[in-house]
Amino acid sequence: MALFFLFKMKTYLFFVFFFFTQILFSQNLDDFYVSSPHQDGTLYFVYPQKMAVSDSSHQDCVSALLYDCTYLNSKDSVVLLCSVFTKEIFKPDSVFIKATGCEIGEKVEVLYYEPYKRKNWVCRIRCKICYRDWSYLYNLPQPYSLELKSIDDSKKISYIDSYKKWKKQREYFTKLIHLIDLNKEVGKHEEEKK
Repeated sequence: MALFFLFKMKTYLFFVFFFFTQILFSQNLDDFYVSSPHQDGTLYFVYPQKMAVSDSSHQDCVSALLYDCTYLNSKDSVVLLCSVFTKEIFKPDSVFIKATGCEIGEKVEVLYYEPYKRKNWVCRIRCKICYRDWSYLYNLPQPYSLELKSIDDSKKISYIDSYKKWKKQREYFTKLIHLIDLNKEVGKHEEEKK
């Protein structure tokens, strides 16, 4: 009887543990992105994310890179908006995203500069990345690095996530990209019917 009770108790505890781990570790994409209908298709917006400053750039930065992404399914590019927090005014003119077997270089547009916490600065920038390249980055097993360069300042600032954070981010982005691709297929079938 006692052995049966122990077996039942272990089984019960296993299911309770399993249930709570599913709640704690399940991925709720509602907190990651929002989509809404737009006159040109569906607009997807990824809420602001953080990317850690690489070791080589700690002397120039005061905080992690804050970025968000916008994708309109009728376009072929992702708009990447970034907030760069630095000790001195930094004037980036290009971004380089480097990953295994891939290097993406794009011009950036500075949207504004603003003082940040006493003597520091924030620079808000925008760039466009081809959707195919953007989705490729999240199929890689290792994190990519993002490097901002300034010809005027002769400086560069690099960011990269830890593998642990990358793994989590990658899962969210992969699910979103899969959803976008599924909806693209639905859109193509709808147009073929017309």
